[in-house]
Amino acid sequence: MHQVDLAGLCADAPELKLAALLDEYRRLREERLSSESARTQAAAGLLVSGLQQRLLSSI
Repeated sequence: MHQVDLAGLCADAPELKLAALLDEYRRLREERLSSESARTQAAAGLLVSGLQQRLLSSI
């Protein structure tokens, strides 16, 4: 995977807002599940990964 810089987007562009919201969602889930088993944490990670793939495929 390599970084692709998006130039010319407004700071409040939907693509950037969705990415920021997904990042916040991931952080909150990791925080909430920190005391759960590794299996539960891995399952949660797969869910967020699927959401990220859907987000990136729509851009």
